[in-house]
Amino acid sequence: MQHWAKPATRAGQRKLKTVGYSYQVLIDSRPLLEFHYHPDTRVKHCHVHVRADSDDWPNMRKVHVATGRLAFEDVLLMLVDDFDLVARRGARELLREQRESFERRQSWGGARPRS
Repeated sequence: MQHWAKPATRAGQRKLKTVGYSYQVLIDSRPLLEFHYHPDTRVKHCHVHVRADSDDWPNMRKVHVATGRLAFEDVLLMLVDDFDLVARRGARELLREQRESFERRQSWGGARPRS
């Protein structure tokens, strides 16, 4: 996980502004999914790379699949809910609370909170 931010003032509030992120899901130290936002490059939109191998889609690794903005909590909740990652007791609820707080404070659009 890498997240780049810079200070930003908005309506008298002190905030951080996201200027980029890279979240990786690894299996056996190899990337499976990579969520990126790096607007200072050729690909300016939020996107995911699917690194799974497939004979049907040999070039899938190069595709930038557009996504909405993701909080790191989105990725962690996906791992717990969809990949059956074992989390500490109360972690799912804490991640959902943090995700809801993020949703209320963000200044640019994002994915809808997971239920």
